[in-house]
Amino acid sequence: MEARLFLTFLTILLLMPAPAVGQPETGEIIAYRTSVSRTTIFGYYNTHTKANRRIMAGDFFPEYSLSSSGRLAYTVDANGDLDIYVLDTHASDVPPINLSPHLGSDDRPLAWSLDGQILALESIDATGNASLVIWNGKNNVTIPLTEEVITFQRIDADWSPNGRYLMIRAQVDADTELAYIWDGATIQPLLPFGIDDSVRLQNYRREWSPDSTQLSFIVSFPDGSNRLYVWDGSETIDIMPPLFARDSTVYNHLAWSQDGRLAFAVAKQAETTQEYRGEIYIWDGYSSINLSQQVDLHDSYPVWSMDGKIAFLSAEWVQGPDYSYLIPRILVWDGTSYAGTLPDRNTFQVVGPDLSPTALRWLEDGRLMFSATPPGQDSIQGLAWDGEQVENLTSNPDFHNSLPRWSETGLWAFSTFFSRAALLYVRDRNNHTLLMTRSHNFTWLRGDDLMLCRTNLQGSGRPYWNLAHWDGNRITSIVDGGEISAVTSSGQQITCSSG
Repeated sequence: MEARLFLTFLTILLLMPAPAVGQPETGEIIAYRTSVSRTTIFGYYNTHTKANRRIMAGDFFPEYSLSSSGRLAYTVDANGDLDIYVLDTHASDVPPINLSPHLGSDDRPLAWSLDGQILALESIDATGNASLVIWNGKNNVTIPLTEEVITFQRIDADWSPNGRYLMIRAQVDADTELAYIWDGATIQPLLPFGIDDSVRLQNYRREWSPDSTQLSFIVSFPDGSNRLYVWDGSETIDIMPPLFARDSTVYNHLAWSQDGRLAFAVAKQAETTQEYRGEIYIWDGYSSINLSQQVDLHDSYPVWSMDGKIAFLSAEWVQGPDYSYLIPRILVWDGTSYAGTLPDRNTFQVVGPDLSPTALRWLEDGRLMFSATPPGQDSIQGLAWDGEQVENLTSNPDFHNSLPRWSETGLWAFSTFFSRAALLYVRDRNNHTLLMTRSHNFTWLRGDDLMLCRTNLQGSGRPYWNLAHWDGNRITSIVDGGEISAVTSSGQQITCSSG
């Protein structure tokens, strides 16, 4: 099998097109999909030229994937079969090409490689067997996942952040899936289980380390329990803390440090109540150590700073008249102080002990940002702790405010929620407001550009959404519709919906 896979790799490598060099600024691409009155609208928009092209409008709902180079892969209904077309959005005069590998198959794009040159796709033949296919810009190559004769119902795949590895999930049936790592030359099983073990990877509960050399993931078992594993580049390791029984734990909130340590939350439900008691553990590549060391509290949401500090929420259960509730505070460990083999709790710093904080995030300048209601106010604000003082960043007392997010050049933005109006604020480094507009969701693009969701009430009173682009000067409407999904060539995503 190794020889067969090596030849596959050589085929991909030799036929891979050379990346473009010195490409002029052509703008970022936003691909979008929505529906209006049961009619699907699918197209793309160029943030530089403001060109807005509709690819299709009808009753077919395409799946799509956009590369960093602006190649858009999407499905087309071809007389009952699903074909994949690829369009170069920077060369709209060139017709799209059909790259479906087999006649009579149903195909869908999965994920582009980091450089936008290779597309992983799923192809399901007429018998219902799914296979993984790699398109290198010229040819399709089927990647054999195993030498066993196994029929897969569905295949999904996504690339590691550095683009070196392709993580593949292959569904055998409703209860079982297998997983693999492909490095362009060889296939390696990711799960240490066989086809009869009936295990599944939990969606959205896996994290790559910053250098893409390690992958943490959670596996669900038939009895409803779960277990945490790390693939370290060569083997899969069970990093479950030995004191916790598998059937009484919940693993969540996975967070990698820059130096390759994994923090995760382990929660155990109390026998006499419905209350969970969570603790934070850190896996250092050899063993999992207890960071919390407080079994009576509920600890959760660990986040690492760039220089190796770790902050987490530590909450106390309080019994109210009718129910129990949590009162959280923030604890910060410097990442280096130990008492014996465990982190030294005497060195932990308490941030905003009276603020009941949520939603932690470290900034690149070393400040810790979080959401809380300041004393004397009734609304949630975005606050920042510099190691000594807590600053109110948003200072918008009439509204509940989200945590700010920064652009590449230093502009920052936040939105309001659960307030009388959903507003978006954009401010400069001097805290001057550059933009205030109605918006329910936003994301930064390259430079100072924003992609945002706005409501667009139609005459019937039914709320419709509007996807728009702000270029630093003015807002351009892209598309109106029901729920709108959009992705950009820089990898940003947004969904305009009421959910």
